Amino acid sequence: MKLSDSQFRTRWRSLAWHPAVATQLCIASEDDQAPVIQLWDLRLAASPLVTLEGHEKGALSLSWSRHDHDLLLSGGKDGRILAWNPNNTKPGGELTVEVSRQSAWVFDVSWSP
Repeated sequence: MKLSDSQFRTRWRSLAWHPAVATQLCIASEDDQAPVIQLWDLRLAASPLVTLEGHEKGALSLSWSRHDHDLLLSGGKDGRILAWNPNNTKPGGELTVEVSRQSAWVFDVSWSP
């Protein structure tokens, strides 16, 4: 299966499967010109369900909470770790909180078990 979004032509860096919905996944763009995270449902692969915009530079890492399916972490080249609710389908998604900001890139994020 190929996911193709006509609005964003970018390189995808990270992928995180939804912990409860087997057909849904989030992908993150490392492109500084389009630093987006998209939620896709493979049953409707013509376009993303929601596009999350909040990183100032490319997103490098994703981690979905196994305990709260409404929480997704992202880390990026802008040094920010952001928490999202990707299940909120309002335009632009829902940025819940900026967890931290640093000067170095954030290559990996994960939830504590």
